[in-house]
Amino acid sequence: MPQTSGRLKIVDADGTETFAELTAGSSYFRNVGVAHDVINASDHEIVFIEVEYI
Repeated sequence: MPQTSGRLKIVDADGTETFAELTAGSSYFRNVGVAHDVINASDHEIVFIEVEYI
C-alpha cells in the first residue's frame, strides 16, 4: 500500500513500459507471476509496503 503518492514506471520482462499513479492509502496490485522492474518516475521519494503471495 502506498504511503506517499507518486508515479512509477513499470518495465515488463519483454521491455514493455507502463506507468502507475499511486495514491497514498489506496491499494495497488499486479497479477501474480509478472516479472517486472519498478522505477520511481516522480521527482520525490515514494514509500510503499509491498506484499507478495507465492
